[in-house]
Amino acid sequence: MRRIARPFLLSALLLNSCVETIVMDTHEDLPVVVYCVLEEKETQTLELYFAKGKSKAEYIPVTDAEVSLYCYDEKVANFHRDGSVWIVDYQPECGQMYQLKIQIPQREPISAIVKMPDNFQVFCFWAHVDEQWDGIGDFPDRMYTFSYELRVLYQSPSHPDTYGTLFAGKSNLWVFPLSQWSDVWPLREEPQYNELITTDHPYADLFNVSGITHKELPCFQEKSYSQFNKNYRNLLLWLSNDYPDLPMCRNFVHINHPAHFNNGKDISSTSCAHYSTGSFILSTNFITDFETKENPLNPFAPILPLYPGYNNYEFISVSDELDLYLRDLYIKDLNRDNLTQLYCTENIHSNIKNGIGIFGAKIRRFSRPPMIGYRDEN
Repeated sequence: MRRIARPFLLSALLLNSCVETIVMDTHEDLPVVVYCVLEEKETQTLELYFAKGKSKAEYIPVTDAEVSLYCYDEKVANFHRDGSVWIVDYQPECGQMYQLKIQIPQREPISAIVKMPDNFQVFCFWAHVDEQWDGIGDFPDRMYTFSYELRVLYQSPSHPDTYGTLFAGKSNLWVFPLSQWSDVWPLREEPQYNELITTDHPYADLFNVSGITHKELPCFQEKSYSQFNKNYRNLLLWLSNDYPDLPMCRNFVHINHPAHFNNGKDISSTSCAHYSTGSFILSTNFITDFETKENPLNPFAPILPLYPGYNNYEFISVSDELDLYLRDLYIKDLNRDNLTQLYCTENIHSNIKNGIGIFGAKIRRFSRPPMIGYRDEN
């Protein structure tokens, strides 16, 4: 497991954390706890144990079981024990339906079904409407660098620069702001994270608001931007002017992105910050320390800070079942100091038949480097 720098619950759960379940009634058979999240890796892991009773000091691992994975009705793999977990060498595919079947001697069969999230990529567009724009030396007054879209990417040798088509499916997104100092996409193995993020996505669930608004970010204070040249300020300050009161969320934003998403914006307006009706704004704090670069072709000297649109974001798309499970756990433990010790109760969503816990799925994407494009609905 890689070292985690994020002090919040989602990272603990999505990276194979153990879920603690305490059963107060020890007179009945202890329930079976299952925790398995399918992901785009060659090896899948599963935790399987009996929930400990009030008098038990440790979990009781399940040592005798048949654990099988099905894609629709076809068995594709069998899990086997490897120390404290069960593992299988199998890489699931996006958009496919998977079923978990567990048979423990003298127990009712345990099962669960999950659909892997649909595949997509995330693009950031520099949107502009000035057809007379001549390039790097002649920047329009309004050019938007925060317009993000989910897209299905189709590439071919004859069209290597295609951006694909808008993603038409639904997706449960947990979006994390990456530090401006992270490497360019694809990111290094252990990226650094910013604390604050916001979005104008109409389906964002703002249950983890921080208490400050967008315009209050340090990067939008005069002492931070007063030394920038006119072009850079034009590319920077429209965001806080147009979206001053967006609430900043801590660590992530949670978005239930619907099928055939439409933001309802009039993209024909020159004051519209969106690349298309399928895009949305993301913003986080960015570094405003600067240094002068000796580059006469660079109109943005000092070159640091980077363009706001260069901020990268991590998108984790999770199955419906896992989304409900994570949301329940986060809200339940929102005010706790240590979110790595989690407790399952009857109030936490579970999709395990004849057991408790979760069988879920996730895919992980990063926003791609910004692209310049005219607003286009085709």
